[in-house]
Formats: sequence, structure tokens, C-alpha cells
Amino acid sequence: MTNIDTGALAASPTNPDHFVSATADWWFNLKPGEHTHFQGQKQDMPGTFMTTNGGENWASLSTSYQDRDAYALAVDPAEPTTVYVGTMCSRGLFRSDDLGATFTHLPALASHYTMRIEVAPWNGRTVYMTTAFGLHRSKDEGATWFDLIAGGHFHGLAVAPDQTIYAGTAPADGGAAGGGGRAGTVNGLDLDGAHVFRSDDGGDTWATITDGLPDEDTPASAINTIVVAPSDPSIVYLASDEVHGMNPSEIAEPMGIFRSDNRGTHWAERNEGLPAKAVADMAVGPNNPDRLFAATRHGLARSTDGGLSWTRVLPVRSTAVALSSSGLVVAGTPGMVAVSKDDGNTWLEIQAGLGGQTVWDVVLAPSHNTLLAGVRDRGLLRINLDAVTAALP
Repeated sequence: MTNIDTGALAASPTNPDHFVSATADWWFNLKPGEHTHFQGQKQDMPGTFMTTNGGENWASLSTSYQDRDAYALAVDPAEPTTVYVGTMCSRGLFRSDDLGATFTHLPALASHYTMRIEVAPWNGRTVYMTTAFGLHRSKDEGATWFDLIAGGHFHGLAVAPDQTIYAGTAPADGGAAGGGGRAGTVNGLDLDGAHVFRSDDGGDTWATITDGLPDEDTPASAINTIVVAPSDPSIVYLASDEVHGMNPSEIAEPMGIFRSDNRGTHWAERNEGLPAKAVADMAVGPNNPDRLFAATRHGLARSTDGGLSWTRVLPVRSTAVALSSSGLVVAGTPGMVAVSKDDGNTWLEIQAGLGGQTVWDVVLAPSHNTLLAGVRDRGLLRINLDAVTAALP
């Protein structure tokens, strides 16, 4: 029994030597410079155990995905049955090779506070991840991880088919993991505050790309989302969110959305008509780089002119958004997944299975007619798209 942090216990009413122990799931990491918890990340996170001989020997009952807080999702574009789930608060990283039916735990110190996960379009074994402690890469489907940039509080991440990688940071003293990521200057990169970096060689070397961004506002922003237009990799959007975890009197309005037409060499503001500059997620049309959706604090917004103007199409706080090549728009909110097939003019609302909790992330596997939603305190929700499209107005 490697995990000794017991959270619950149940005994057989007829056999006192037969009982089950469920272990706690809060801390599962080794935090640099802080304290050590040898369960979870250092073990295989077995979670629940059973004994039939009064505790002399134990057998694990749960070797699959068991966390309740699915924060960041990614699907392998070449193999859409492969799904990665990043969780909050050191609980770990998981991979499923069957669209969420079963999971493999990926013990990694790098996975503390997973922010974004991206699978390389050129090689499904290569995976990138941003966390509260840096920017990381795996070349073996998440089994082992290496630091590309060790330090900083990284958020936004985008991986283009030409092996161009974009990454954004947030102030290291913001968020629930405040103070965890070592800031300062690393490999010539300033990791203090909000910055955007680009690699042209798959992540081996990096350069800062902030021309056109409002330097005076970046300390109050988290570069939360970066999206490369699927139909034109020279067009890149970034979106910022507020710096969570700060004193309410210190929170300032983030800088919103910016667009680059030259792979981030120069950025231009795209906030006219946006419901709020606090943007949790963005999606760009698969075939039209000017068709955008932004999930903001005050609703989901749509743009058809590359962000020059915006229209609010869902008047509730939005936390995630995804688009399919067939035209579906999927939005996540607190307590709801909303789906539209007419560009957000009408919506089908899905609340079953969410328990009123926030939808952290949504991804689509259209070839398998599946929508996956990562839900706070509920884990991973899998929705059949055939049933959804049949019910759409």
C-alpha cells in the first residue's frame, strides 16, 4: 500500500479482515523548494485498495483515471482516440487510447498545475505542456517529460504543423500556484510578468515576440490562449485573462485579444466590441482565419472579420470553446455545455452530468462523433455528437 494518506475506509459487515481504503487525492507532487509528497506522482497513484487479511497485504482496485477535476484536454489530431487529461493541484496527467474508456496515469513532476496540452501534428508521440513551473515536452506519449524552459508560470500554448511553437506566461505570483514558478531570466528570456515566446525548431530554441503588445498592461495579464489559424499558419491570435489569485483590489483588466499576420513578429489589438477583455479560451474557423469565437467573462463572442468587431452570441460567462470542420460551435460555461450548428444564433444546452460545475475545457473528435468536456469536480464527460446534432434546433 504505497499511498498512505487514507481518506475513507469501509469494512465488510461479516468479515472484519475484509475492508477497503480509499486514499486522498489532494497533493500528488514534489514541489521545487517546498515540501514533498511521495504519493501519486512518485508512485502509480493506485488510489483505492482492498485487503482480505486484515491489512497484511493490499491489492489496488483503481489503476485508471480517478481524478475529479479535468482542467486541460488534448486530442491527437492523427489518432483522435488518444486523449490527454491534465488535472489541477498536482494530481497528475492521464492518457487514454480509447476515447476515455480507460486511462493510463503518467507520473510526472512536470504536470503540476497543467495549463495547456498540445499533441504535435507531425508526430503523435510528441506532446507539449505548459504548467505553473515551466514549459515541457515529451517524445514518448507523456511517459517521460523534459523541461524546454524551466521556470516561469506558463499558460498559453500553440503548436503549428510546421513545428513552430508559441507559449505565453503569467506573473509568477498570480494563481493558486502563486510563487511556485521560478521567474527572472532563463536562457535570455524574461519570465517575469506576461510574455509571448516563439520557437521555430519544435521547442529547442526560443525568442521573445512582444512587438505591438501593451507593455504597461502585461503585468496584469495572463497570456492564457494562443491559437494558430488552421488554414494559414502565419495568422496567430493570443488572448489574455485576469491574473487569478491576486488581491481583488490589485486585479486590473487584462489586455484582451491580439492578432498577428506574420507569426507573431508584430501584434495588433482586436478588442472592439468584445464583451470583456478577460478571455478564457478562443477558437478559429478551420477554413476561415477571420471566423473567431472568444469565451469571455461576460459571454461567448463571435467575429467574422478577424477580430475587428465582435458580437455576443451567448450571454453567460464562457470558459471554453471549440469548432468542428462541419460547422459546430461548442461552448463550455459554469454548469452547461452549449452546442450550435448555425454559428451561435441558436443553442442546445446540455446540463446532465455536470452537476452545476464549471466546464474547464472542450475538445472534439469528429471522426468518432464524440465531444469531450473536462468538468470541475466531475472529471471527463463524453457526449455522442450524433445524439446532439439530432436534437439541435
